[in-house]
Amino acid sequence: MRRGFRRRPLVVAVLGALVPLAGLAAPAAHAVLEPPPAPFLPEAASTPAPPPTVTAAAWALVDARSGQVLDGRGIDEPRPVASTIKLLTALTVIERVGFDQTVVVADGVSAGGGAATSVDPGETWTIRDLLAALLVRSGNDAAEALAIHVGGSIDGFVELMRHDAAVLGVSPVLVTPSGLDDANRLTARDLATVARAFLANEQLAAIAAQPTVTLPDIGSVPTRNLLLEQYPDATGLKTGFTSASGYSVVGSATRDGRTLVTVVLGADSEQSRFDDAALLLDHGFAAFDEVRVGRASRLREGGRWVEVATDPAWVTVPAGTDVVVGWRLPRRPDQPGEAVVTVPRADPVTLAATANAPARVPTVATWVRDRLHEALRMAAANGP
Repeated sequence: MRRGFRRRPLVVAVLGALVPLAGLAAPAAHAVLEPPPAPFLPEAASTPAPPPTVTAAAWALVDARSGQVLDGRGIDEPRPVASTIKLLTALTVIERVGFDQTVVVADGVSAGGGAATSVDPGETWTIRDLLAALLVRSGNDAAEALAIHVGGSIDGFVELMRHDAAVLGVSPVLVTPSGLDDANRLTARDLATVARAFLANEQLAAIAAQPTVTLPDIGSVPTRNLLLEQYPDATGLKTGFTSASGYSVVGSATRDGRTLVTVVLGADSEQSRFDDAALLLDHGFAAFDEVRVGRASRLREGGRWVEVATDPAWVTVPAGTDVVVGWRLPRRPDQPGEAVVTVPRADPVTLAATANAPARVPTVATWVRDRLHEALRMAAANGP
C-alpha cells in the first residue's frame, strides 16, 4: 500500500455503461446494439498523489491502453506543436502505402530552413527510410517527400491528414506535414490521441523507439529524442521545437506491461522537456494502477440466477484502491427499484436487483436496459 492512501473501494458510477455487456440471452429478432464507451476514471474517484511541478505550458498524462487522461494542465488549449505533428504525418503515410515501397523524391523538396536529412530531389528512398528520417531525425525534407508522394502535393496530403485526424476523433488546425511554420494548432489531448494510434502500429512504434538509425548516403545518426537515452523505460516518440511553440516532446514508456503517454508542450528549455516527461511518467507509474475488471457472472432476480457475461476491460485508478466498477439502471420501466451492477477487480460479476430503491438515473444506455430486462424475463419464464 502506498503511503498517504487509505485502501478503500472505488465505485465508478456511470449514466451510460462503463463495461460492455455481451452474451445476455435475447431472442433472435432482437436488434444488435452498439457497445458502450470504454471505462474511464471519473472525477468522483479517489484522489491520486498530486502531479510533479513541471515547466511546460501544457501537458497531458494518458494511459495508452484505455485512453484515460490521468492528469494534465491546459490539455484542451490549441497550441503550435512544431515537429510533434510528424506523428500524424507518419500515420497518414502508412495508412496508404507500404513500408517497402520506393519513392523518387520530387522536384522542389527541401527542408525549408529547418531540420534536414539530405533527402534530395531525384533520389530514390524507401518509405521506411523516409519515415526514419522523419521520426528519428525530424527531417522536414523527408516530410515534404512523403507528402508529395502520398498526397500528390503538400495541400493534397494535408487534406488526407485532416481526414485521418477526424477518424481519430480530433479536429486540429492543420496546414503543413512538418510543423515548421507554426500554423498547425493541436491540443495536448489531440497529440495523446495521435500517439496512441501511432503506438498501435508496431512498425511505426519500432522506428520511433530507435536510438540510432542508418540513412542512405548518410550512415548512422542518433535520435533527437533524448528521452530514449535518459529514461530507462522510454519507447519514443517525437520531439518538436520552434520559437513560437517552445520545446516539446511526446513521450511514451512501458513498465511492467503498462504503457503511458505524456505530452509536454512549451517547456522552457531543450533539457527541461525531457525532465518534465520523465517526472510525469514516473508519476503515472507510481500514482496509478491499471487493473482488469472481471468477466462473466450471474444476474439474481427473485431467487433465480441467470448466467451473463461482461467483456473484459481495463481501468486505471489511483494506486492503493480496491476497484469496483458499477452503474445503476431502472429495474423495469413499469416497476419501482433499480438494478445495481458491480464489477470488482478481476472477479466474477454479480448483478443484483434491489426492490425498493428509487430509480434516480434518468439516462441509461438503452442496450443495457434491454439486455437486462430480457434476461429477467427469460429467468422468470425458465423458472429456478
